[in-house]
Amino acid sequence: MKKTNFFSAAAFAAIAFNFFACSTDDPDDGLSSSSDGLSSSSDGLSSSSDGLSSSSSAAIYSNITQLLNSTTRTIAYSSNLAFSDNDTIVDLVRNLREDRDFYAVAYKITLQAGNRIIINASKEGDGDSYLMLYKSGTLIDYDDDGGDNGSYLFFTAETAGDYFIVVTDFFSEVAGNYSLTVQVPPPPVTLAQLLNSTTKAISYRDDMYYSDNGTMVNAVNDPNFRENEGDYYAVAYKITLQAGKRIKINASRGEEGDSYLKLYKGGAGGYELIDENDDIGEGDNSSYLDFIVETAGDYYIVVTDYSPDVTGSYYLAVRAASPTSITLAQLLNNPTQTIAYNNNLAFTDNGTMVNAVNDPDFRDGESDYFAVAYKIALQAGERIEIHSSKEGDSWLDVYKVNGTVPEFIASDDDGYGSLESYLDFTAETAGEYYIVVTDVDPDIGGRYYLTVWNTNNEPGNNYPIVANAPKASKKSLKGVANSGSGKKQRAGK
Repeated sequence: MKKTNFFSAAAFAAIAFNFFACSTDDPDDGLSSSSDGLSSSSDGLSSSSDGLSSSSSAAIYSNITQLLNSTTRTIAYSSNLAFSDNDTIVDLVRNLREDRDFYAVAYKITLQAGNRIIINASKEGDGDSYLMLYKSGTLIDYDDDGGDNGSYLFFTAETAGDYFIVVTDFFSEVAGNYSLTVQVPPPPVTLAQLLNSTTKAISYRDDMYYSDNGTMVNAVNDPNFRENEGDYYAVAYKITLQAGKRIKINASRGEEGDSYLKLYKGGAGGYELIDENDDIGEGDNSSYLDFIVETAGDYYIVVTDYSPDVTGSYYLAVRAASPTSITLAQLLNNPTQTIAYNNNLAFTDNGTMVNAVNDPDFRDGESDYFAVAYKIALQAGERIEIHSSKEGDSWLDVYKVNGTVPEFIASDDDGYGSLESYLDFTAETAGEYYIVVTDVDPDIGGRYYLTVWNTNNEPGNNYPIVANAPKASKKSLKGVANSGSGKKQRAGK
């Protein structure tokens, strides 16, 4: 996303365009005189059987209205419309957005009330396409990065008339090549047709963390799908699960809508609704399901919107979870390995997290966190450095057990940099300490590695799955803690 409310837009050098020499009544304005105040050429027209006519002459327009009134690019609407075009943007429009100049191209399409179209635009190379839709000189809708590979609009005309599709760049004064497609969305399908035709498959594994995003383009109209009549745009994912497995599913639609999750199981008699959810809680329109499989089979996760006739983008995350969780004490009582301290300690290990910890005294106190524990006996004054990394965002904790009660000592999130954790730890009192590697977020297992050392250089950990991180400058390491000096941190960033 390159919108300024998410990222700072870097200053881009204006693309100089070599316009043809021209004479005007005012030689200083650089424009050839014409009735509409822009330079143009009557040649350079091309046409094709798809109903498009275009002009390749360069022009400077003083406002968007001049561009719209001058365009010769037209798209003929039909029930099976499948229009595509690509060209180079050469016309400059003054003060198009935010009082800045943008290269842009416009297409005219005549729509009747109720007509629906899907618009996709992209730019080659480093360009960042930006779509705008106008009617009678008024901006109706716009999009930057809503498509899988560029800009996307799904539009239903409320009133009949001439509409104008404008393709430009997110940044001012950037020309370049573009591609545009305009098509009529497919007719609504039944629930069975949606599930039977899905090509989105999720492969389950015990440390699975799957995420995807896209745009809902298929409408479902089926009395067995939603209680209210209407077309519900939806997307389906297939996952094969064995009995006893547990998955957690999150879906959201950002600011574009209100997500709704449904889970179905396939069988000889059709599709059975297993569970559904609208909102996680008050004020949160995202959806969530926590599901333990009773019978093996093919399951279908369906993301849609709470309301009919609402399309747009969505986000989905599916995580494997432990059917049963353990306490923090259980984790520490069964450490993955015991590290033997010595004066030239250079310990490395790696593996996959399979145990989920849910304990009031661990992390946020209420969620499942996949974790591994390593035990090390230290004398007062002995110092170690600890570095962990994993698939996801590593989090380090150090505990000391007094009797049977784990005592929290210190923690770190990103002290090593790049989502990796680091602690420089000196024991104040002798005893058995436990290094716990987990993720900053709940329900995320995955592969990890750990290094523990007390020499000048960190030992190499050549784990073939998680790349060994570059050695960090000690000046950049911020996760420094001593026994008893750490303050317990909660999950979240």
